[in-house]
Amino acid sequence: MAWERRRRGLFYYRSVRVNGSPHRIYVGKGPDARAQAERDAQIRERRQAERQALRAEQLQVATADLAFEQARALTDLLMQATLIIRTFHLRRGEWRHRRG
Repeated sequence: MAWERRRRGLFYYRSVRVNGSPHRIYVGKGPDARAQAERDAQIRERRQAERQALRAEQLQVATADLAFEQARALTDLLMQATLIIRTFHLRRGEWRHRRG
């Protein structure tokens, strides 16, 4: 979305994609075009704020996932240590009690 300077003044064009190809649509000039440009700017700012909020949420989820994975790894390590102390051993992916 841009204002273009031509011989007769400033004209407002909107960029859109039609079937994947970029096209420019003439919106107008004067007060109506200014009003449409302001509405487009507000929409753009709202979308940007939504993207920033989504990124912040994704960062929080990633942080929580990392904390969960670390806690799970520690729990697995403690479980393995407990089983080894109680004379179990790992055989073909299964914990078995050691005989004798």
